[in-house]
Amino acid sequence: WVLAQAYAEYGLGSYLISLDRLPAPIAATPVPLTIGASVDGELTEGDALDEYDEKSYDLYTFQAEAGHRYAITLASSDFDAYLVLGRTDEGAFEEIDRNDDGSGSTDSRIVFVPAESGTYSIHATSFDAGESGSYSVRVTELAPPGPATITTISIGQELRGTLDENDQVGDDGSFYDIYRFRGREGQRVSITMSSNDLDSYLQLGEAADEFWEDHSDDDSAGGLDSRIVATLWRTGEYEIHANSLNADEIGSYTLTLEEMPESGPAEVRPIELGRTVEGEIEATDASLPDDSYYDIYTLRANGGDRLSITLPSDDFVSYLPFGPWRNDEIEITHSDDDSGGGLQGLDSQIQLTIPNTGTYAIRVNTLGGMEFGSYTLRVDRQ
Repeated sequence: WVLAQAYAEYGLGSYLISLDRLPAPIAATPVPLTIGASVDGELTEGDALDEYDEKSYDLYTFQAEAGHRYAITLASSDFDAYLVLGRTDEGAFEEIDRNDDGSGSTDSRIVFVPAESGTYSIHATSFDAGESGSYSVRVTELAPPGPATITTISIGQELRGTLDENDQVGDDGSFYDIYRFRGREGQRVSITMSSNDLDSYLQLGEAADEFWEDHSDDDSAGGLDSRIVATLWRTGEYEIHANSLNADEIGSYTLTLEEMPESGPAEVRPIELGRTVEGEIEATDASLPDDSYYDIYTLRANGGDRLSITLPSDDFVSYLPFGPWRNDEIEITHSDDDSGGGLQGLDSQIQLTIPNTGTYAIRVNTLGGMEFGSYTLRVDRQ
C-alpha cells in the first residue's frame, strides 16, 4: 500500500499519483587502475546509479600497500567532480573518505594512507545528480614526508612559506610547517598566518621532542586567516605549527610574528541612561587572567529604575558583567553571554531593576580569550 499525505499540517487539495516500473539497476563494472597512470572516462545516465545519492558513477579499483601515501584525483571541465573512496567487502561498498573540490576549482582529490594492503574502490561521480560529461581519474603514490625542517623566525619578522605534499602530515591528513622562536616569560606575541590558497590553522607550544599545543586558532585574523595572541609563560624556545584546517590543502602563505604591547589599565568611561556608545576592544585594553579584554563604563541609576543593557558585536562573542562600582572595582551581581540574540545569536543583554541608588559599572568583555573588534553598548530605561 502507498500513503499519500500532505507535507504540512492541514494541507488540503487535489493530487495525482502514478506508479511506474523502473528498469533494473545497472551493475557497476570495475575498471582496474594502474598507479601513476591517468584514465579518461565518461559519466552518463546509463552508468551505475548510487541508490542513496541518486547519482551516476563509474567504478575503479586499485591495489594499495599499507603505510604508503596515495593521491586520487578526479578532474572534469564538464561537471563538478566528486570522489568517494572505499572498499568492497562481500559485495557491499564500505566508504572510507569522500571529497568535492580538494584539487582546486571543482576538481576533487583524496590523499590517504591505507591501514591494510589490498584492493580499494573509487566511485567517480558528480557533486549534483544528473550531471554528465568527460573526466580523467588518476591514482599516484606520494613520497613519504621528508625529515622535519624547522625554520627559525624572529619576533618582528614576516616569512613566506608553502604547504605541499612533502611537508609533515598531521593525524588528520593536513600538512604543516614548523617554526621556532625564542621568547621571554610575560612577553605578549601575536602570530598571524594568512593565505589565499588554503584555510589556515595555527598551533603554538613549547619546543620539545614531542609537541603539545597550548594555543590554537582557525580564523581569528578574519576570513580564513588565523591569529594567536599569547602571553608567553616561560623564557625559552617556542614552536609554531603553520597548518591547514582541512586535510590535503596545499598552497602558499605568510607567517608574521610580532610583539604585542602590554595590556593597559582599565579605561573607565561614563555612560548615561538612554545613550548608545560605539567602542572597540583592542590588544592595548585591560585584560583578565583568561586573556579576555574589556572596557569599563559607569552610570548613575536610581533605586527602582528598570534597565535594559545590550552589547552587540559582529567581531567577537560578547560577555556582559554588571554590578555596583566601589573602590574602582566592579562587584558583579549580574552577567550574560548571549541573551541579546543578534544576527549570530551571540549578543549579550541584561534586564534588571536597580535595587539602590548609586554608581554602577558595565564591563564590556569578550567571552573568549584573544578576541578583538568593535561593539555597540546600549543602556535603555524601560
